[in-house]
Amino acid sequence: MAKVNPRVCFEVDVLEGRSWKSVLALGKASLSEDMEDKEKVFDLFMRSKMGGHGGQAFSRKDLEKMPMCIWEIEIEEISGREGVW
Repeated sequence: MAKVNPRVCFEVDVLEGRSWKSVLALGKASLSEDMEDKEKVFDLFMRSKMGGHGGQAFSRKDLEKMPMCIWEIEIEEISGREGVW
């Protein structure tokens, strides 16, 4: 679908108590098959609070076997808001 229309919108929201923040990014997406990109993103994911796979380390060989794709977003416009409710 993104090959036909690569235009995407990506939103991240943070809620802390009664305050909120929101960031919206618009741009074009493309699929990356680059193995170094996969290693970089997977490493960042494993070190983040999201964790995953029990903190287990994976070799390049392991990653090559995993069904994983990386979507790159070329950001053309970004905006943000914050408030209290």
